Amino acid sequence: MVVKGSAPFCIALALLSACGTAKRGITDGRYMANGAPVQVQVLNDTIAVMPSDTSSARTAGYLLLPTAPNAQRPQRFVLQQTSFDVDVLTTLLKFRPAQGALPAQMETDLSGSLFFGRRTDRYVHTYPAGPFARSKRNERHQGISGGLLIGLGGAPINPWVTQNRVTAEYTGVVLGYGGAVIVAVDRTSVGVALGWDHLLDPNAALWSYEGHAWLGLIFGLNLN
Repeated sequence: MVVKGSAPFCIALALLSACGTAKRGITDGRYMANGAPVQVQVLNDTIAVMPSDTSSARTAGYLLLPTAPNAQRPQRFVLQQTSFDVDVLTTLLKFRPAQGALPAQMETDLSGSLFFGRRTDRYVHTYPAGPFARSKRNERHQGISGGLLIGLGGAPINPWVTQNRVTAEYTGVVLGYGGAVIVAVDRTSVGVALGWDHLLDPNAALWSYEGHAWLGLIFGLNLN
């Protein structure tokens, strides 16, 4: 196995530690709670949860989740939301299986893609005990997305990956497409992708990895 471009890989890992696709905190909107649709409104120090049934009185069925320290400890409460997801993804590395006499490679040429899919977010609210019998709301976020991606990236083109039929050495532009799964826990978000690359120049037919599958490590920036 050959690893190329270690410097960009280190930079990308540093970016990964600071960025992610996780949604930071619950916002106003429609959710599911205990299998029923609810409407959520975030106030200054409280989350108000109300049944989405418009036929009921607006004040009926309210549940208040305080964020500030409170002497009473509400039970564990889970809100779930499913939405259409649009992300900008960066592929940190690609694992390319062996092709004939060419061994497996781990490439670190960064590539960008647009991701379209479905996302499910779960917000788990608990109230751990605090000092003086007081408690404060703790929100833990978990999310998962699955969908399709398409984008552009770079790939090293040289005699070694073209069976010595191309003498030049350069970074070729490739069109990548495939599928991805992204998992988010609080502020950390990572994912895996299975994709295929098409070299966008006349040497495509000579490139050993043309049309062959790769497995990648990705992270992204949520756009919605």
